[in-house]
Amino acid sequence: MALFRNKYIFLWSSVLTVAGFAVMQVLGSTPGLVAVMLVFAAVIVLATVNDMAIPVLLFFLPWSPLMKLRPGTTSVYTLAIIAVLLMLLLKNVKRFSIGHVFPAALLFALTVVVKTVTDASMDASFILFFSCMLLFPLAANERGKSYDFYMLVVFFAVGIITSAISAQQLVIFPTISRYIVVIEYNQLTRLSGYYGDPNFYAAHITAAIAGCVVLFLNEIGIKKKIVLGVLFALLVYCGLLSVSKSFALVFVCILLLWVIEILFKKGRLSSKLPMILALAVGGLYILSSIVLTDLLDMMIDRFAGAGNISDFTTKRSELWVSYLRVFEKEPLVLLFGKGYTNNLINGRGSHNVLIQSVYQFGLVGSAFLLGWLLQYLR
Repeated sequence: MALFRNKYIFLWSSVLTVAGFAVMQVLGSTPGLVAVMLVFAAVIVLATVNDMAIPVLLFFLPWSPLMKLRPGTTSVYTLAIIAVLLMLLLKNVKRFSIGHVFPAALLFALTVVVKTVTDASMDASFILFFSCMLLFPLAANERGKSYDFYMLVVFFAVGIITSAISAQQLVIFPTISRYIVVIEYNQLTRLSGYYGDPNFYAAHITAAIAGCVVLFLNEIGIKKKIVLGVLFALLVYCGLLSVSKSFALVFVCILLLWVIEILFKKGRLSSKLPMILALAVGGLYILSSIVLTDLLDMMIDRFAGAGNISDFTTKRSELWVSYLRVFEKEPLVLLFGKGYTNNLINGRGSHNVLIQSVYQFGLVGSAFLLGWLLQYLR
C-alpha cells in the first residue's frame, strides 16, 4: 500500500478512468465500458480502504450520468455509493454512532405508512435515499485521516471541470451526445456537462467555488493559492456555460460574503483592500476576455428579458404557488407529505428545497429530516 501514501494517485487514476468512460462511450463499445467499470470498481475499493472514499466519490459525481452501459439504465456510480456505504459499515462497525438512526427510522416509518395508505410503490431511489441516511454519516470517520478540505475541493473541482469541458467538446459524436443535453432557445445555448438540468449542474459548480473562496480566507501556501485560483477561473467558465440565473445570483452572493468576511477579519483595513482590489481587477480581466464575452452577453440577456417575477424566476414562482395550493387543499399532504414519490405537480419539481421537503415528507417528516441533519452535523 506504499503507492497510496501519495493521495493524489487517486486523482490521476480517477482522471484516467473517466477518460476511459468518455472514449468507450464515443466508440459505443459495450465490452470497453464493462472493462472501464471494473477499473472504476477497483479505484473505489482502494479509495475506501485508504480512507479516500469521499474525495473520489466527489470527483466522479459530475461524471455519474455517463457511467452506464446505455441511456436509461442505472449508473454504476449509484452502485458504487451502496458498495462504499457497506464497506464503511464493515470498517467502522465498532464506531457506529446511533444518534442519527432515530430520526432516520422515524422518517422511514412515516413514509412507509404514507406509501401504504396511498398505495405507492418503493423504488430504487427510495431505498438508496434511506440507505444513505442510515450509513452515510459513517463517512465522517474518514475526516482528518488521509485528506483535508483543500483536497476535497480539488477533487470535486477537477471532476466538474473535466466533465463540463469534455461534454462541450464531445457533443459532436452521436454515441456520446445521447448523454449530453444542449438547450437552445432565443439565441441562447445552455450546456450542463452530462447533467440534463443546467441548474443542478450549476449547483455543483457554486459549491466548488464556495470551497475555493473559503480556502482563500485561510492561511495556505502560495502554491495552493495558485491552484485554487486556476480552479476558480475554470469553474466560473464552466458555470457560465450553463447560462443559469441561479448560478449568477449564487456566485455574486458568494463573492459578497467573501468580501464581508475579509473586512471583518482581524487585521488592518489597509492590508485587506489590496486583496479585494486584486480580486476585482482579476475578475474583470477574466470576465472581459474573448472566451467569456458571448457567455456574459447571453447571461445578461436572460436577466434583461425578465419583466416580472415569473420571468425572473423562469416561472418557478408559479410552481411554488401550485405546490402551496396543494398544501392548502390537502392538509394531510401538508402534515405527512406524499411519502417520497415521483408524483409531482404537473410532472415538475418545485425547484425549492423547503417546499419539496414538505411535499415529500410533510411538516412532521421535515422535522425528522432536520433532526437527522443536525445530528449528522454534530
